Amino acid sequence: MTDTASFRERLAETLRLKDPKALTAYLIESGQWTAETVPADVEAMMWVMILGNSALGDLHDEAERWLSAHGRGADAAVLRQPGAKGRGGKPGGRPRHHRA
Repeated sequence: MTDTASFRERLAETLRLKDPKALTAYLIESGQWTAETVPADVEAMMWVMILGNSALGDLHDEAERWLSAHGRGADAAVLRQPGAKGRGGKPGGRPRHHRA
């Protein structure tokens, strides 16, 4: 298994816990975040990540409900659009980021 596949698999397992503290710990441990770069609203980010993860399709309805109930319906709507990662887009699709 590649490092990327291993990271994604463990991320999905961590997201499935629905525990913002566990998500924070994993993303810091894996070098994705530092203590200084942890988002202010980890719980909202966690639900967005769940909704955007095609491996967690059984949690998508719950994620949409949580996001809508917490004023994040627009985030859910973006991920519901055709072609959005995890919601009808290409499996494993990732947004492209350009470096300067």
